Amino acid sequence: MKRSLIRQVIAALFMLLLCLPALAQEQAIALGENKAGSLSAAQPIARYVLNVTEPRLATFQVLGLSQTFSPALRIISPAGVMVQQAAAASGISVVQASAALTTAGQYALEVSSAGGAAGDFVLSAQQGPALPPPTPMMVGQVLSGVVDAQTPISFYTFLPTPLTALHVVVQAGDTTAAVPASGPVVTLRGGAAGEVLASSGSALIGSRYRLPPGGQSPYTLEIAFSGGAGTQAYTVCLEAETGGFTCPGGAGAQVALPTAIVVTPVPTLAVVTLQPPTAPPYQPPFIPGNGPCSVASARGQAINVRSGPGLSNPVIAQLAPNLIVPVLARIPDGTWFQVNVNGSVGWVSASVVVSGGTCSSVLVLTAQPVLPTGTIIVIPTLTNTPVASATPAVPPTLNYSLTPNYGSMTLASGFVPDPFTRAMTSGGSVNVSYLGGGCTGYATSAPDFSVTYTAGGGTLLRFYFVAGSGDTTMVVNGPDGSFRCADDTFSTLNPSIDYSAPAGGRYDIWIGSYVSGASVSGTLYVTEISGNHP
Repeated sequence: MKRSLIRQVIAALFMLLLCLPALAQEQAIALGENKAGSLSAAQPIARYVLNVTEPRLATFQVLGLSQTFSPALRIISPAGVMVQQAAAASGISVVQASAALTTAGQYALEVSSAGGAAGDFVLSAQQGPALPPPTPMMVGQVLSGVVDAQTPISFYTFLPTPLTALHVVVQAGDTTAAVPASGPVVTLRGGAAGEVLASSGSALIGSRYRLPPGGQSPYTLEIAFSGGAGTQAYTVCLEAETGGFTCPGGAGAQVALPTAIVVTPVPTLAVVTLQPPTAPPYQPPFIPGNGPCSVASARGQAINVRSGPGLSNPVIAQLAPNLIVPVLARIPDGTWFQVNVNGSVGWVSASVVVSGGTCSSVLVLTAQPVLPTGTIIVIPTLTNTPVASATPAVPPTLNYSLTPNYGSMTLASGFVPDPFTRAMTSGGSVNVSYLGGGCTGYATSAPDFSVTYTAGGGTLLRFYFVAGSGDTTMVVNGPDGSFRCADDTFSTLNPSIDYSAPAGGRYDIWIGSYVSGASVSGTLYVTEISGNHP
C-alpha cells in the first residue's frame, strides 16, 4: 500500500517536471535587453512580458541561430490588442518590427517559427524616441499623412461638440492613387483614461466612426504603420452630422454626376449637352461651443465692421469670409457684436454673422442712440442741480472662479500618459498686461483649463502650449494664488511655465493671443519630464 502511494507521488512529480518548460517560457524583458530562447515541437511559442512606464517608440528584433529557423514576432498591447506582427521569409534568419507603445502597462512579445521549424534565437528590445505630440483636428479639415518603418505612427486629437454627433473618416491611400491593397492600423481612444473605443487592422482600407455629442474629454486617433515595404499614405477627416460639410469617403459622399444629359437622335451624330454640377452650399466656419464667444460670416461674404452699433455708422473695416474673430462686447438685445478685426475695434450686425462659444458671459454695453440727419436737439436751461458723473467702464480681468472653457483634470505625481494633452484655442478680450511683471496677450476671463495636482515629491511640473501657427502667451494661477506669465520659450513663439518642487493644489491656465483679436488653435501640454517642451 505504501509502495503504491510512493509510486503515485513519483509519477505526479515527474508530470510536474514535464510541465516546467512550458511555465518557464514566459520571461520578463526590458527595453535595452537581449534574451536567448529556444523553440521546439513541445514549445512552439516563447512568450515575454515587457513593462512600459511611458509611451514611446520601440524596435524589436529576433535573430535565428539555427540554419532552418525563420522567426516570427507578435506584439500585443496591455488591452490584448495586437500592435504589430512580422514574419521572416523562408530562408531568412532575422525579423525586425518597430512599434508604438502608446500606453503604459505590460506588453506581450510572442516569438514563433514562420515556417514551422524549431530552433534557437535571440530577442532584442531597443528603446526608441518619445511619441510625437498629437495634431489638433477641426470639423471641415481633411488632413493627409504617411506612415512607414521610420515614422511608424501619427496622432490626432479633437474635442466632442455639445449639440451634434461627429463622424471620423479615415481612408488609406490618397484621392489620386490607385486603391491600396492594405491600410494602416487605426485606433480610436477616448475618455479620461484614454481607453480603446474602436480599432481596425490593415485588412481594411477605410474606417468611419460615429461619436455622440457632449462630454469634455478629448478623443485621440492613432494611425500606425502595419508593416511591409514602402509607405502607407492616408487621409483623416472630421465632419459634423448636422453640418453641410461631408468628408471624402463619408456617409454623404457621392460621385459628382451631371444633372442632365440630352442626346439628340441623329443617325450619324449624337450631341450630348452636359450641365455642370451645382456648387455645394456654403458652410460657415466651425466655432467650438466651449471656447470664447466668436463670430464669422454667415454666408461667405465680407462683413462690414462699423464704428458703432447701427447701419448709420460709417464702415471702418471688413470681416473677411471664413475668418473667426472673438467678441469683445454686445448691446443688450444681442443684435450687434463688438469685435476686433486686425486692430480695428468696431461693430457687426448679428443678422449677417454666426456666433458660437460662451457668449452668455460677454460684456454688455449700452448703445448710444443714432440720430437721423436734421434732428433738432433742444438743450434745457442749466440749473444748479448737481449731475452725477458717469461711472467709468471697468476693463475685464481674469477670473479663476469661472468655469474653465475646456474643462479640468485631476493629476497625481507620476501620472501617465505623460504628457497630458488638451486641444484648445487662444484669445479673448482681457488684456493681461494689467497683471504687470511683463505679462502680455489677450485671453478670456474664464480659465481655459484647470488642473488639480497631487504632489508626490516630484521636481518639475511644466505647462506649455504648442500652436499650429501664430504667437501665443500663457498665464498660470498657482495654488499659492500668485500669477505667472510667459511668452516665447525654447526659441519658439510658444509659451511654457515651470514649477520646481510643485505644490499640490489647483492650477488655472489661460492661453492668450499675443495680437488682440486673434484666435490660435493648438494643444496644451502638462508634463513632469524635462525633455518635453515646445
